[in-house]
Amino acid sequence: MGDHRIPRTGRSADELLGEIGELRKGASVVLYRDRDLLQRQVFIYDSWPGGLYVSSSSAGTRSGAPIAGAWSAINHLGEEGYLRLTSRVVDATMRLRSGISAIDGLRINFDPDLSLFEFGSDTVDMNAVCDVMDDRGWNLDRQQGGLHLMVSPGHDRVVDKFLGDLAAAVARHDAARGGDPVYGGVVI
Repeated sequence: MGDHRIPRTGRSADELLGEIGELRKGASVVLYRDRDLLQRQVFIYDSWPGGLYVSSSSAGTRSGAPIAGAWSAINHLGEEGYLRLTSRVVDATMRLRSGISAIDGLRINFDPDLSLFEFGSDTVDMNAVCDVMDDRGWNLDRQQGGLHLMVSPGHDRVVDKFLGDLAAAVARHDAARGGDPVYGGVVI
């Protein structure tokens, strides 16, 4: 996680903490190549009624619980643990992408960097397919371009079942029941 040989300003470990380390949202880590880059992140507010407010984190005065959880996970898993979990995620992602692409009428909409991707179709009603997958106990995010997957450790154990259910849903589904594409659970 701390390899900064690739020139850039910093490196976010959010995906490692959230999706792979399975932490709750709210924890974030940004690693910097040098102290000068860190100094550019400091927020200073001198008009606060309580006096000078300075924070080196974008979280400001949020609860420390997510950060404590992140610290615990990082220390518990260590580099070997994250590499082991990442390997499981990469394996599951590749198997899912390959299996989805092999189902007639489906396509992967873009080439993901790691474990987050969307699949869709020009010929199959993806909302109707998602209805069937919902009925079978799968929770997929409906997106405007298709269905959205975020692969975590543990998904490697259900890839074959998921692909079997998905192939069956593509082959046999009724008209969509009307679910709209929603991300994050907010409907306007």
